[in-house]
Amino acid sequence: MSRTNFTSLSVFSLLVVLLLSGCSNGALYIKQLVPHAADVFARTFINDIANGDITAALNLMNPEVRDDSTRAGLEVAERTLKRNGKIIRIELIKFINSKAYLTKKNKKTFLRYQVQLEKGYVHATAL
Repeated sequence: MSRTNFTSLSVFSLLVVLLLSGCSNGALYIKQLVPHAADVFARTFINDIANGDITAALNLMNPEVRDDSTRAGLEVAERTLKRNGKIIRIELIKFINSKAYLTKKNKKTFLRYQVQLEKGYVHATAL
């Protein structure tokens, strides 16, 4: 192997190691970018559903989507969560805060969580 190839391989290997070592802090990096109020809102919404407080969850939603079908959907989500046990951990796994979710009033934040329960996992999305 020539010295040039060895040097290129060494630099590439170093970059891979640096990239992989940074992956363990990915969740921390995402958490720093997420607006605190949006994260608190989403976690409150998930906990309200898990605790069976459907009215509180509905009150967090925009008035134009509060109807019987939305309530029914939240009740199905509540039963799914209860069937799988208590919440152990809620982990943010995806975050988008872009112009794709921009409205006339404000910028929308897309958050996806992995909810660890006693008997499994579910994913929850908040927009």
